[in-house]
Amino acid sequence: RPPAPRAPTALVSGLRAWRNQLKTRELAATEITMASSSLPAVSLALAQFCHAVSVPLRPVVVPRVPPPHGAAPPPAPPHAASSSAAPLPVLDQPEAAALQALALRADAGEVLSVDEWHRLVGAAAAAQRWPLAVKTLERMAEQRQPTADAFHYAMAACARAGEWAQALELLRRLRDDHDLAAESRHYEAAVRACRAGGEVARCVPLLDAARAAGVHLDKFAYAQAIDACEEAGDADGAARLYASGVESGAFSHWRDDAPFALDLHGFSAGAAVCAVRHALRHEVGNFLQHDLKIITGRGRNSPGATPLLLPRVETLLKDELGLRYDFEYEQVCDEERRDCSVRVNKGCLVVALPTLLEWLMKEKPFEQYAISLPNDAEAIEPEEVRRRREEDFC
Repeated sequence: RPPAPRAPTALVSGLRAWRNQLKTRELAATEITMASSSLPAVSLALAQFCHAVSVPLRPVVVPRVPPPHGAAPPPAPPHAASSSAAPLPVLDQPEAAALQALALRADAGEVLSVDEWHRLVGAAAAAQRWPLAVKTLERMAEQRQPTADAFHYAMAACARAGEWAQALELLRRLRDDHDLAAESRHYEAAVRACRAGGEVARCVPLLDAARAAGVHLDKFAYAQAIDACEEAGDADGAARLYASGVESGAFSHWRDDAPFALDLHGFSAGAAVCAVRHALRHEVGNFLQHDLKIITGRGRNSPGATPLLLPRVETLLKDELGLRYDFEYEQVCDEERRDCSVRVNKGCLVVALPTLLEWLMKEKPFEQYAISLPNDAEAIEPEEVRRRREEDFC
């Protein structure tokens, strides 16, 4: 059991002695009592973090000795209002208790390992408390060289809060002050912070600067900037970013095991739209062999099992490109029951070859087109082509 509440300086000394004697993480039966005025900032915030991630907490009432009759009550500490006058809770979960113990060790000035600092910064980031994450990162820099992982945790916390200025400042410190190599994940967090903070105009220059510095950006960094451009109505900027991502190998939208099929699994909504635009305008030529399939998925892994890509791609085909489409139909046969049925695959859109040919003749007027015709040539001949042939015959 920890010592009774005393003056803050003596209390910290008592906590150090009690911490050294603690041999187990199980603190369910241990009651920690101290006044909120003596709580270090990191310890209090970590206790709040444990509550934010739904760790069961059992609050402890701080025993206060009533003043003698007629005596004035002791004055409140100057920072009691900012700390919400909350006592340190007792943690019923071992992991939450371990985090709190780490915070107490850091406040006591003990040198922590890199992994322990990662746990503290990551805990603050997971609790969506970006000031605490940045402060803990600064405390880490006072003891040892901060790592790229620690910077990423803090930048991710700033991105969730839309603190774009702080995220860009951390990116600068990472490169200039600590001579660390900025990676794709750092730029992704910076772009995400600018997008959340309404500074969309900064997203594209950030990725341009990253490419100029030789950073290999992954599809997540590109997707954040592309989505930001799409939300701002900058379709040209989104298309340019997607083309750069395809050129660098970050995006690959053609499916290897299916002919003429775009696979958009794992794409964001903005990147999926850019993939369809890019394929139709830059990759589909005048040699057509199959119907164009656009695989969006059924949204099974989306929040609420609601498809996110399908409605956006449908809007693109109907309203922007003017392409007619249908869903994929699959014939399923049961040999035991000797019965066959047709199943509609609503995760795959199909643009028929005649429709695609008609659209290409309007948008990309090549001198000649080469197509593979099935046995029934009338079934694939576009209506406009048939009408022109009949007029020429007459």
